[in-house]
Amino acid sequence: MAPGVRDKSVHWEAPGRPFAISASSNMSLFVVGCGVKASLFVGDTDAEVGNCSVACVEDEIMERLPRGPCVGLGCCRIGIAVNLRAFTLNIPRAGQPGRLLRRVNTFVPGVDSYLFRPSDLECDLTASGNYLASLSWAIPYHPDYKGATQDGASYACVSNHNKHYEAPIGGYVCDCTEGFYGNPYVVDGCVREAKQRSAPVSLKANCLTSCGNVSFAFPFGTEEGCYANIQLCLTCDPGPSPPILELSDGSVVTDISIDEGVLHFVSYPSHSIVQDEGNGSLYSFSREQGVVKWAVGSMSCKDAMASEEGCLCVSHSDCVDVTDDITLRQVGYRCQCSPGFEGNPYLKDGCTDIHECLQPEKYICNGLRQNTFGNYTCTGCPRGTDFNQVTRKCKPSTVILGVTVGLSSGGGILFLAAAFAVLTRRWKRSAQKRLRKKHFRKNKGILLEQLISSDENASDGTKIFSLEELEKATNKFDHARVVGRGGHGTVYKGILTDQRVVAIKRSKLEASTEIEQFINEVSILSQINHQNVVKLHGCCLEAEVPLLVYEFISNGTLYDLLHSLHCKRNDTLSPLSWEERLRIAVEVAGALTYLHSAASVSILHRDVKCMNILLNDSYTAKVSDFGASRSIPIDQTHLEIVDAQILGEASEEEIAGTARLAQECLSLTRGERPTMKDVEMRLQMLRARNAAADARCEAAKANGISGAVPVPAGHHGTRQYSLEQEFVSSARVPR
Repeated sequence: MAPGVRDKSVHWEAPGRPFAISASSNMSLFVVGCGVKASLFVGDTDAEVGNCSVACVEDEIMERLPRGPCVGLGCCRIGIAVNLRAFTLNIPRAGQPGRLLRRVNTFVPGVDSYLFRPSDLECDLTASGNYLASLSWAIPYHPDYKGATQDGASYACVSNHNKHYEAPIGGYVCDCTEGFYGNPYVVDGCVREAKQRSAPVSLKANCLTSCGNVSFAFPFGTEEGCYANIQLCLTCDPGPSPPILELSDGSVVTDISIDEGVLHFVSYPSHSIVQDEGNGSLYSFSREQGVVKWAVGSMSCKDAMASEEGCLCVSHSDCVDVTDDITLRQVGYRCQCSPGFEGNPYLKDGCTDIHECLQPEKYICNGLRQNTFGNYTCTGCPRGTDFNQVTRKCKPSTVILGVTVGLSSGGGILFLAAAFAVLTRRWKRSAQKRLRKKHFRKNKGILLEQLISSDENASDGTKIFSLEELEKATNKFDHARVVGRGGHGTVYKGILTDQRVVAIKRSKLEASTEIEQFINEVSILSQINHQNVVKLHGCCLEAEVPLLVYEFISNGTLYDLLHSLHCKRNDTLSPLSWEERLRIAVEVAGALTYLHSAASVSILHRDVKCMNILLNDSYTAKVSDFGASRSIPIDQTHLEIVDAQILGEASEEEIAGTARLAQECLSLTRGERPTMKDVEMRLQMLRARNAAADARCEAAKANGISGAVPVPAGHHGTRQYSLEQEFVSSARVPR
């Protein structure tokens, strides 16, 4: 390529239609140069046969490269895997940094055996004639030989004893049938082969095959019955050490090649061995010093095969005429194993099949090689693989290999990630189970189970839920499910697996007193079954803070209803009427009456207020929040409802006085209610007595006097008492 020329295109066409470069010929197009890329196309089309790039490095490195296959450094190759009757070769400059040369050699050798040498970069390899392509040919007038036989006028196999077969490049070719040889394309061109005979029957057993360091075989021998001709008789002189092998004229033989038909010696033989034309010598001159050519018989191959005795070539062998390299006279003939066989052609079964797969350096195949009898086949590498010139094997292409490695690595990483995720998930589940069991024990779940199971009055619907059930019901306590918040916790709306809508109360604190109140509330509510008391479905003790599960009350608290200007009834806004207010009051009073006297165990709510009165869809009142409640057996004759803190800070006299004042303030008669001035003065008097009362309380405690005040039963065995008596008698029960 001339300086400044970046692209070069070469077009080639076969000399005629019968000729083509066969895909099965195992040939390649070689590119020798620097900084170019070659692309080979079928004919004038865009169908690419293949491409390769070649680059060069510094001269010091290139000069040190050994002779070897083309791998892209100074030389690259494009394997020809399709039949080509014409091709176009485009060679642009690759534009890569590095060494550039003006000369670029491209050639297709007949055998794919070119080995690159750095000195080839400066040579015109095509001018030497050493690298010539081999073209296959066939009769092209029919697509196959089956159609050719039907056209007698143009059928090319005209000789008797012929056969035809389909050619790899298309069309067909002719050949003589077995037992005949010659030209099948001319009339009577196939003639019968002469009978070949086996080795002489007088061939002795255990003939000598070596002398000193030289090995030899039939037709040469050292005694009668071991050689084919007297001129091939050798002498083994055992005197020297090591023994020497000699010709009849005394020349020392150093090597005998059966395949090439030459004999090497130390001293040039006399004319007694290599004689003039017509004297019948089986030896002839060669162009190499110290080497003579030899023949096994004095006739030509044609005469030997036509003779009665036949030629000595047996066992997959061919007959070769031997001529003198100097005088060019016919000396005789010799035998050699047919292509694809090796061994001794003069012995029966002496030529054996060559296993070409075991000799990859000699029998080159840029693909998959398979041995056949007397030959071998070479096919291209499978799809997704490329031929590696270094290892001489098909290996996954870099793209496929990269994808494979990537997928394998990705699959391995995904597997490890999945395994890690599964193990982590199992570990978390195990840790969660242990933590939930810990919370269950801390929240006195075993005690509550025993209370619910042992209490005959407990509601059958009371259940201890698992945390997983409630998380599913509330979508893991989603903020969108919050329906109420208070100072002690949050209420969520949930839907159980049986489609029941429930309210789930989640407290904020986890002090021991809070847990005791929680257990108290569950224990009490499990005993209650009243239409105006909120129904308890169950609880959950597996969380850090215990959870209560109630029936869902949709209209909020009475406090919210009373302190809003209007309430929403039947999709319209209207104020709560006096009748409805009285009805709600009656329902709350009925619920409290049930708790105080109708239930199996008397229950004091101790925190009745509007915030703890809930309203359902029909505005029916529901008493809730039993955390401060206490259950009192029916046969108990006194009550203790005052907090322990108040009991410790005030005397019974102060408590009674305060209760009496509260009772007067709650009187429905206006004249009986004290004024605020009277209330202030009486409270100031109670505080003034506090100092003196402290000494008496301490003395009473020191003397072991109890603070409980019994309350006598009223008439007819009832438990009715005044508000003052209730406060006086409530001195011990802690809240």
